[in-house]
Amino acid sequence: MIQDGGCNRSPRLVQGGEVVEAVLRLQG
Repeated sequence: MIQDGGCNRSPRLVQGGEVVEAVLRLQG
């Protein structure tokens, strides 16, 4: 998993599955 220095929403992170993981983290 690519971490761009933290919780930055960069286009690189947008690959589908990583987006889902980010959303799940935000929702708790």
